[in-house]
Amino acid sequence: YKLSQAVEQSPNAVIITDLAGNIEYVNPKFVELTGYPKEEALGQNPRILKSGKQPDSVYRELWETITAGREWGGEFYNKRKDGTFYWEHASISPVYNPQGQKTHFLALKEDITKRKRAEEALRQSEERFRKAIEYDVDAIIVVDTHDTVRFINPAAKALFDLQEENTLVGKRFGIPVAEGQTTELEIPRQDGSFSIVEIRTVEIEWENEPAYLESLRDITEHKRIEDALRRSQSQLEASYQREHERRQLSDTLREIARIVSSTLNQQEIPPLIFAQLENVMTYHRATVSLLEGETLKLVAGRDKMGDTIKPHSYPAYEYSLNLEVLTHKQPVLVPDVTRDERWHPTETMHRIRSFVNAPLLVKDQPIGILAVSRIDDISYTDEDAKTIFAFANQVAISIHNAQLYDRMQERNRRLTLLHKISLTMTSTMD
Repeated sequence: YKLSQAVEQSPNAVIITDLAGNIEYVNPKFVELTGYPKEEALGQNPRILKSGKQPDSVYRELWETITAGREWGGEFYNKRKDGTFYWEHASISPVYNPQGQKTHFLALKEDITKRKRAEEALRQSEERFRKAIEYDVDAIIVVDTHDTVRFINPAAKALFDLQEENTLVGKRFGIPVAEGQTTELEIPRQDGSFSIVEIRTVEIEWENEPAYLESLRDITEHKRIEDALRRSQSQLEASYQREHERRQLSDTLREIARIVSSTLNQQEIPPLIFAQLENVMTYHRATVSLLEGETLKLVAGRDKMGDTIKPHSYPAYEYSLNLEVLTHKQPVLVPDVTRDERWHPTETMHRIRSFVNAPLLVKDQPIGILAVSRIDDISYTDEDAKTIFAFANQVAISIHNAQLYDRMQERNRRLTLLHKISLTMTSTMD
């Protein structure tokens, strides 16, 4: 059941085909990504997604690889049912039965359209940058040894917003001459804006006298594109990093869910929770409290500072941090408890410096709280709070399943007892 739910709720499209390539299963993400309803996709071949914009050699290589028993990975430019196109990264591998025979093919597909668009935008931006440099026209100014302007060309006239070339000729040039060096300078324009120019100077003769030729290249657009490229690159790198971290966290949480859900014994779950929390977040103290009406019951905890955490009950809504978590159903972050008036420590919590309170939610309803804290100078961040919240969701499911199991066992015990009583009464009546 858990595996089935994981596949159904996977953020990636999942396809299972028979050995002939006929689709036997697709998950909801496939339907969302391709636009093909599940009923329409079943029995079809994945070639219904072909866009016709990739060479047949790609598909031949894919088929040869998986039929040979190896995994194939690559990118497809596919077509949705509505005719629009999208990019996906696919990982396709054979599925074997216990006898080692291939029975099916499994495909995991990730929508990478946004990433491809970002890469294309970056490529186009770089192309515009190259064209801007290639067709740039330099402004030329000739200055004599007394820094007096002797000549300007039309590009310089445009650069300085001059009505006539002679407006500047005969006047002192206010930009220092530095032969052999490249200098960048901001030049004010009449509209209040600035042009950024790159200045190069070479010594020449002008009308048989020593002079300097100043080449002023307007690099305002260059700088703008350069800044845009940097921002685009930073955004792309940040996007890649976030995606990488999301995948790592997703993989970790799946493994944690598997481990924590490996038992339905409520006594065995807390040690598993605290052990697996080590794989997600650094902490020095962590507790799990379960909601019972208006009361929170601390059922388990781990304190790495040597203090003993005893089970006890306390009012669920008396403390503002608990009230906020249970009411808004979102984690509460306290980066520095010494600067947060909501913080009311107990005797065993006086050394704590940073704190996260995360709700344990089942069907969007709180069943308890996971509290995580540390005593060092490193504060928890918003990202840490989100990670602990994601972990808490896995914990909540495991605890809830164990509670359901206990209630089912109790119900079965009562039914068995009632059955025995019924048999005893029937025997007595006979």
